[in-house]
Amino acid sequence: MSIIASRCGVRMAPSPRICRFCTSSDLLNFGFAHLRVLHQVPGIHFCQHHGSALHDQCAHCHASIAIDGPWRLTGGGCSNCNGDETTASFAHNESPGSKSFSLLLQRILGGSESKQLLHAPTREQMRRIYIGKPHSPQQLLRQFLDWWRVETVDDLALILDTEINVDRTVTFLRGNIQPLPYPLLTALAAFTRHLASDPQGFAQTD
Repeated sequence: MSIIASRCGVRMAPSPRICRFCTSSDLLNFGFAHLRVLHQVPGIHFCQHHGSALHDQCAHCHASIAIDGPWRLTGGGCSNCNGDETTASFAHNESPGSKSFSLLLQRILGGSESKQLLHAPTREQMRRIYIGKPHSPQQLLRQFLDWWRVETVDDLALILDTEINVDRTVTFLRGNIQPLPYPLLTALAAFTRHLASDPQGFAQTD
């Protein structure tokens, strides 16, 4: 599964992340739990099936979740303190932006969506949105942040675990190619498709 992710150009988070519902189901059915590829991607903090926050550390000593083999774990307590509860080291509220980001990454990893997110249709969609609406790139950026339910670019950078250059992001929102980090590019591609599919909602947003 890590090979699949690397071919798609998606890097993995440094610490394994699990959904406790997926893990419990796997342990019951197979005796061990699979690590889901999508759960390991930076910017993904919720299970796409259960909507639950992904856990990456022991709730008692805060040690990272240890895996017992390649891409799997066999249950049991924390390898550091033997604690039997896990928690998330970073949490935020799920949003329309995070859900669309997750769905797009799921399609990319599944092979039904191109990993080349700067292909012509995406650029043309953003260019048409920018030219056809009386909104400035700064207003588009504000709507993008509202879509993620965050106040600042720094807040979104923490969620996506990446650096965000505001000037390059605004230039992208004008419909121009910019060298952006893949998590941000994925989020912007999902946002572009959202605007293209919901022009009425776009028009109602200041």
